[in-house]
Amino acid sequence: MGISGIGTSTGKIILMGEHSAVYGEPSLVMPFPHVNCTVEIKKNNRDTNWIECAHFKGAIADLPTQFASIAYLIHLFINKFGLFHSIDLIIRSDIPLERGMGSSAGVGTAITRAFYDYMDIPLKREALLNYVNQSEKIAHGNPSGMDAFATSSNKLVCFENRKFSTYLPLKMDSVLIVAESGIKGNTRTAIKKVKYLVDHDKTSTEEKIKQLGNFTRRAKESLIENDPINLGHYFNRAHTVLKDLSISLPFIDDIIGAALNSGALGAKLTGSGLGGSIIALAKSKNDAEKVSNQLLEKGVRKVWQQPLDL
Repeated sequence: MGISGIGTSTGKIILMGEHSAVYGEPSLVMPFPHVNCTVEIKKNNRDTNWIECAHFKGAIADLPTQFASIAYLIHLFINKFGLFHSIDLIIRSDIPLERGMGSSAGVGTAITRAFYDYMDIPLKREALLNYVNQSEKIAHGNPSGMDAFATSSNKLVCFENRKFSTYLPLKMDSVLIVAESGIKGNTRTAIKKVKYLVDHDKTSTEEKIKQLGNFTRRAKESLIENDPINLGHYFNRAHTVLKDLSISLPFIDDIIGAALNSGALGAKLTGSGLGGSIIALAKSKNDAEKVSNQLLEKGVRKVWQQPLDL
């Protein structure tokens, strides 16, 4: 056991495959290093386990219910490793909450890595994913597993049938714009909405889910072939289907329209929807600047630019 333990993670962006991935279709998901999480664990002199983060400071036992997934992981590791002394657990994260960038999985990844580092025990990737996915079930109900994989990776991942499929080379001559709308998404509600459609309009909804899967396969080919025009096309087609699944919002559609009108090759929501973030594809850095400025004028909270060359 060391003096302290450190764990880190990144955010994540789903390029393609929202919701359809829950039903066995492929998805494309990438780490998003513009936002990160670091967790530090150290022994304290208090008589209780203590946590500090941007949204709460106090005894771990007093964590509000919205942090149930975090509390679950912390207690799991305290019991697993038989810690009989109290600890301080400090979370420093700039992954936006409820914006489709994997905040809960990112924090879970960093907590898991921090405990193993504190105990000076090697952490196998399979174990890391298992722990984070357990906490994600508490946070979101029926997660696909993508967030846990992406927030602990450094490459674009193809995910299929709830399992890692393959890493993809990413050497595309284009820039991805990520825009945080300022509206909180709601993963649990969005998943339930799609599930309701599957149960009550089975034929039509399953067809939409298959369409999303096919668009994802075509997008994968576009990435491999360095074809941003086609990738943007499949962004647009995917968003149309996601709208049909009732997980977009008028403001999300509005800023996607603004991105397209300012020169984006394609744009779509990213993440579970009902708010959150969008992504847009630009041919060049100059085009990305134009799109970014237009999105900021339309009222998005923050914009990042990520060259697609991970």
